[in-house]
Amino acid sequence: MRSKIFFRFETDFNVGLGHAIRSLRVANFLKKKNFIVNIITSKKSYNTLKTLKVHNIKIILIDKTTNNLKDANLTLKEINKNSKNEKIYIFKDNYHLNLTWDKTIRKKFKNLIILDDFLTKKHDCKIYINFNPYTKKDIKYKNKATKYLIGLKYFPNVKRIKKNPLNFLCLIYFGGSDKFNYSLKILKILKNIEFSNTKFLFILSKFNQKKNLIKKLIERDKNFKIIESFKNMNNIYSKVSHVIGTGGTTLWEIINNNIYPLIIPTHNNHFKPCKFLSKRKRILLIKNFKNHKKISDYLQSMPKKVNNTQIIDNNGLTRIFRVINETK
Repeated sequence: MRSKIFFRFETDFNVGLGHAIRSLRVANFLKKKNFIVNIITSKKSYNTLKTLKVHNIKIILIDKTTNNLKDANLTLKEINKNSKNEKIYIFKDNYHLNLTWDKTIRKKFKNLIILDDFLTKKHDCKIYINFNPYTKKDIKYKNKATKYLIGLKYFPNVKRIKKNPLNFLCLIYFGGSDKFNYSLKILKILKNIEFSNTKFLFILSKFNQKKNLIKKLIERDKNFKIIESFKNMNNIYSKVSHVIGTGGTTLWEIINNNIYPLIIPTHNNHFKPCKFLSKRKRILLIKNFKNHKKISDYLQSMPKKVNNTQIIDNNGLTRIFRVINETK
């Protein structure tokens, strides 16, 4: 009997691109392992998914709703409609779907897998994944029947591209939505500091509400460039020597690409992982984007190389697959 897995996530201004990107990594890996893969998402997320180049995976669209019970029932309706004799798994990576959603799903399908970053949320699932530098003891609400995959060894990594950085090329990236407009704030700081060699590369997705203003501010300035779409972040990481950004999934990708970044946390769940890396001198951590001197000092010195072999390996997806595949 073949296994079929349904991924439930969203990608929009509020949640950014991170959930979609990391879920797609798991989805594509399982597809190579002969799983039948489907994505269930709202119609609002569909246009963004198209820009992420999703290939040979069926995308099932449902109505957007803030009611967890209604969302769960819409999800179940589509799973039932798109299932025959397969072994069914559901993979949730969505902060807004709560315990009510979990319990409703599990009344029909026991094999619910949840990918999450928080330590204090209640879940009801077969497998729980949190790839941040925690241990099972850090999870506040635990279930004896749940299999916990905790720690960096479960980071859904992809193979690094051979690094060939351009000296003093600095990437500015604050996630898909950049809700707090850090890209614009950093740009205004950089405009007031003279750099003789450094070039700056901004990634601005369709969700960045200050994109047009940023474009206007850097118009005709050869030291600044904008990327609005990309196929693979590793292609970009392989070419940059510096990164100014935030926590989250991209932070671990930066570390894994041997870059010593300047990191400004933008969400509560970023602080603990950032402190973990800062204590080990893997990142330069600042809590105030107005710290001009620290930004200037960072950019005027060569970045330190990171020995990522002590932090992340390339086997996270394999470990996740093994546990899923062994689930009865």
